[in-house]
Amino acid sequence: MEPNGRRAAGAGRAHMQENVEHLYASLRSIYKRSFLPLEDHYSFSDFFSASMSDTDIEAKPFVLLVGQYSVGKTTFINHLLGNPSNGYPGSNVGPEPTTDRFMAIMHGKENRVIPGNAVAVSPGKPFRGLQTFGNSFLQKFQCAETNAEILESMTLIDTPGVLSGEKQRIGRNYDMAEVCRWFADRSDLILILFDAHKLDISDELKIVIESLSGNDDKIRIVLNKADQVNPQQLMRVYGALMWSLGKVFRTPEVTRVYISTFWDKPFAEAGRDSAALFEREKADLFRDLRDIPKNAAIRRVNELVKRARTAKVHALVCACLRKMMPAMFGKEKRQKELLRNLEVIFQAVAQEHGISPGDFPKADVYRERLVRWTGTGRTLANLPKLNRELIKKLDDCLAYEVPSLLRPLAVDQDHLKFLEKSHTYASSPAFQQPAAGGGDDDEATIIAMVKAAIGDQDVEHAATSLGSHGGYPSAPVAQPSNSAAPMQEAAPPRSAPPAPPIRNPPPLPQKSNRVRVLHAYKASSDGELTINKGDEIVVLEEDQTGWWKGLLHGQEGWFPYNYVEKI
Repeated sequence: MEPNGRRAAGAGRAHMQENVEHLYASLRSIYKRSFLPLEDHYSFSDFFSASMSDTDIEAKPFVLLVGQYSVGKTTFINHLLGNPSNGYPGSNVGPEPTTDRFMAIMHGKENRVIPGNAVAVSPGKPFRGLQTFGNSFLQKFQCAETNAEILESMTLIDTPGVLSGEKQRIGRNYDMAEVCRWFADRSDLILILFDAHKLDISDELKIVIESLSGNDDKIRIVLNKADQVNPQQLMRVYGALMWSLGKVFRTPEVTRVYISTFWDKPFAEAGRDSAALFEREKADLFRDLRDIPKNAAIRRVNELVKRARTAKVHALVCACLRKMMPAMFGKEKRQKELLRNLEVIFQAVAQEHGISPGDFPKADVYRERLVRWTGTGRTLANLPKLNRELIKKLDDCLAYEVPSLLRPLAVDQDHLKFLEKSHTYASSPAFQQPAAGGGDDDEATIIAMVKAAIGDQDVEHAATSLGSHGGYPSAPVAQPSNSAAPMQEAAPPRSAPPAPPIRNPPPLPQKSNRVRVLHAYKASSDGELTINKGDEIVVLEEDQTGWWKGLLHGQEGWFPYNYVEKI
C-alpha cells in the first residue's frame, strides 16, 4: 500500500504540474491576444508598468524584504538559505549600512553574481522592466545565484537599508520608492523588518511603505532581534511598533506581525523566557513561506486580472479626458482645469460605468503621470479615442476565459469560488451596465458634476459623450459567478449569496414565452439548467434578480436571462 500511495501522490503532483503549465501557456496567450493590444493602444506602460513578457508570467514567486539598515534583512536571507556563515554571493553583514544595492537571490548550480545591466536584458530572467529606471539604478542592482533548496521555488529580493537622512536619500540617484513599488507589484510576499531597538520610521521608510499601497494583502511585519529584550520590554516594544505603524498604514485590517530572532545563534539571555514564543512565531513565518509556491499559479491569475482592470479604467479615463478637450481654442486652459479636477473625472467615469472606486489609481499619482506624459509637447487631446473592440475583447476574456482557467487546478473549492467571483465581478452586468434610470439621467449627472468643478458651458457638449448614447460601449453579457446561490426548482432564486445584481433589468417579454440561447452556461447546482448556444427555452417564470425559470428538453430549471434573446 505504501508504494502505491507514493505512486498516487507522485501522479497527483505530475497532474498538478501539467495543469499549472497549461495555465501559464493560456495566460501567455490571453495576455498577448486580449490585454496587450489595449495596453499598447493607450500607452499603459507610460502610466503604469511595462508590458509583461513570457518570463514575467512564468516567473517564480518573489519575496521582497524591506527595512532600515542593520535590521537583519541579509542575515534573515542567509538563515533561510541555510548558509549563515558564508552567506549568499555578494552579501555583506554588519552594523553599518552594508547592502548598498538591490539583490535578486535566485537558484543556480554555481555561486556567481551577475551585474544589473546583464540581468535586465537576460531573456530567462523576469527583470526586463527594470530598464525603465535607467543605468543609475541598474548599476545598483545585481543577481546572486546559489544552490539552495528554497530558491528552487521562489526568488528572494534583498534591498538596501532605508536611510534616515534627507541628504543620503537624495544621493541615491534613483527613486527608491518607485523601484520598491515595481518589485512589490510582482511579489507574492512582502516582509518589512524592524529591529527591536530601532522602531523609528524615517521619512524615506514612510515613503517606501506608502509606495506599497495596493499590495496590502501581501505585507507582513517582522520584529527581529526580539531576544535582545526581556518579556516586559518586549511588550512595550510591540506596543510602540503598532503605534508607529498605525500612523503609516491606512488600512483598517491588522497586519500580521512575527516576533522572533532570525539567525542560527542561541537566543540571548534577556529573551530566554520568551524562547517558546519565538520558536512558534518563526515556525509560522516559515510555514507561510512554504505555502507561497502552492498558491503561485492562482496569484499569477489574480495579478493579471488586477492589471487588466487597471488597464480598462485607464482606457475609460483617457477617452473621457480626450472628449472633454475643446476642438480648437482654449486647450491649455481646459487641460489645467481637467488635471486639477481629476477626482471629478474619476467619479463621473465610476458612476457611469458602475466601477468600484477602488479600481482607480490614486488621483495625485495619476495626475503626476499625466503631467509627465503631456510634458513632451503633447496635450490631453492627443490621448487615444475609446476603442470599443479592444474593450469588448477584454470584457469577454474576463467574463469567460479567465474563470475557466481556474477549474483544473486542485485548490480549495471555497477559495476557487471566491477567486472566480472576484475575477468575473469586473465583467458582471452590475459592473458594465449604467445605474438604474440610465441614459439621459446619467448624462445629466456627469455634466452637472463636471460643470460644478470646471464651470464651463462647453463641458456640456463634451460630457454628453460619456453617456450611453455618446460612445462608450455597452459591454457584452457576462457569465454569472459560479459562486452564486443554487436555484430551487419550485421557488424564486435565493438571495444568499446573490448573483451579481442586475441594475436595469429589461422589460418582460409580452408576445412570446420562448427564448434562444446566445451563450452557453453550465449549471452549478441541481436547480439550474445547462444551456448551449442555439437552444430554445420555454420561459415559465421571470424573476427580477436576472434569473428566469424555463423548460428545456423536458427539464425545468433556472438560467441567466442575459444569456438569451427573445424569439
